[in-house]
Amino acid sequence: MSRISKSFAKSEWPKAFDPVKAVMPIPQAIRDVAGAFVDLQDARHDADYNLAMVFTRGEALAHIERAKQAFDDWETVRTVDLARVYLGCFLLWDQWNKNR
Repeated sequence: MSRISKSFAKSEWPKAFDPVKAVMPIPQAIRDVAGAFVDLQDARHDADYNLAMVFTRGEALAHIERAKQAFDDWETVRTVDLARVYLGCFLLWDQWNKNR
């Protein structure tokens, strides 16, 4: 999920979508959700596995706010076709990203 989300956050599509990516840009809200997923997962990994990492109260609250914003963003785009493509990529990225 992280690999796919990193790609979507940077507006990178799987190769199967090359014909449409120029005319159908990934909406900012989907890119924001994908970016939040990556950042929040990295923070969770730091919290779980990096014993040297200490989060301040402010940092923790900022992560919570980022998660809330991601849920709000998702609510605005969850019925958009490209949101379904994003979700489909979690299962089909390798198949859709093959060299043709």
